Amino acid sequence: MKNWTRLLRLAGVLLVGYLFASCAHTVPIGKVVAVRDGDEMRKGLRAADELMVYEGLPHQTKEKELMESELAKSKTIRIHGYPFYLPPVAAKKQAELKKILGDPRTYKKYTGPKTCGGFHPDYAVFWKEGEVPKHILICFGCGEALFSDGGKLMPFDIRHSQLYKLRDDILAVQHLKRPLPQH
Repeated sequence: MKNWTRLLRLAGVLLVGYLFASCAHTVPIGKVVAVRDGDEMRKGLRAADELMVYEGLPHQTKEKELMESELAKSKTIRIHGYPFYLPPVAAKKQAELKKILGDPRTYKKYTGPKTCGGFHPDYAVFWKEGEVPKHILICFGCGEALFSDGGKLMPFDIRHSQLYKLRDDILAVQHLKRPLPQH
């Protein structure tokens, strides 16, 4: 009976550890910042001549085998540790993308890791300010955006109404290479 109790405790500890590890970001995100701290990034995005979009590979934990298969056969680039298909393509709905991603009301203060299996950017929106690359990595599962100005990373939660517009309309037309989940 004691062995059975120990085994159950160990299983519980392992399960809790897995859940915490699986919902954490793969890369360090830095400190939580106020939405206004992303103002310069959003201003640069709105002023950009052209936005490019990278499509993310399958989920690193939920679709691990599919992701590994895609990594083996596809040309990819890593942005802050996350794989994306090459080449990036011009955003098909530039004005709408600038309007939503450039609006501070789209975002909320980051509330921490979600229980979705880990931050997994479905898309990365890219532009340059001079020679400095800028990215906004967007995870539909977590409802998060990760801003990168070439150095500092700033995480934000995305308001649900805006997340659905991005997922179901604006970025849906950018789905080109990623296979559908195999359930």
